Amino acid sequence: MSGIIGQSPDMKSGVVGAWPSGHVLQTVRSYLASATGSGIRTTSSSFVASGIKVAITPIKSNSIIHIDASVTMVHHDAATHVMAKMYLNSSAMAGANNYHVGYQASPSPYHPFVFSGKYTATTTNELEFEIYYVSGTSGQYARILHPSGSYGITATEVGV
Repeated sequence: MSGIIGQSPDMKSGVVGAWPSGHVLQTVRSYLASATGSGIRTTSSSFVASGIKVAITPIKSNSIIHIDASVTMVHHDAATHVMAKMYLNSSAMAGANNYHVGYQASPSPYHPFVFSGKYTATTTNELEFEIYYVSGTSGQYARILHPSGSYGITATEVGV
């Protein structure tokens, strides 16, 4: 394939400089290999920002953004549970319910959370995707990331 978009005989765009539909335009990833201290935790019974986030500035205003996140170990005190959902620019993503990213309750307090979602960009303004989480019982610890656990969150822009 040539270094100029649209010039190779294998390209389907037909327009010099145009991205073919389905082409990955960019990928942004945030990764933490090992949480320190107490991990990431709250006792709040309202959804709070976790700091597990990724920001992407779309190249095209009508592209698809794929969001993928993995948290290796979520944990909670015995008397509560953890719920998590994905937020976009500090508001819950459209259609996000309390279990959008995950739900964890006793008797097994250690689990991973995995999320895969999709958003259609309407502008080229920066988009920030972040996991918000909550303790099911005020005053009881809920950890979205256990000490020594890891996370990765990726936003991938795909042209249409």
